[in-house]
Amino acid sequence: MALACMADYSKSRGGYFGIKTDKEGKLLEGAISNIAYVLKDGSFGHPPLSKTIRGTTLTKAVKILQESNTVKEIKELEFTLDDLHQVAELFHLSNDHIVPILEVNDIKIGNGEIGPVT
Repeated sequence: MALACMADYSKSRGGYFGIKTDKEGKLLEGAISNIAYVLKDGSFGHPPLSKTIRGTTLTKAVKILQESNTVKEIKELEFTLDDLHQVAELFHLSNDHIVPILEVNDIKIGNGEIGPVT
């Protein structure tokens, strides 16, 4: 129920799924999606799988990135909203779709456009 409310709230503000955080403010997941990011240093990251569910789209994306050498490295990372200045690309991964996130709470992600990894 909480995730459905989060998605509704996000949509009321022009968003899509919303992003759930833990009590320390670390980004976890979307209402029905994993989230992942590409850092400005070229690394690909996602929240620790000990705190989220490994979705099939995340699993597929990691495999494709490993095989293509598109990113510098792939790692689990904990991020807060205050850390988003380090992120070049942010996206939801769900149902074999990658949905770019260009802004979070009025914080522009990267240059505000869909990036090459997304």
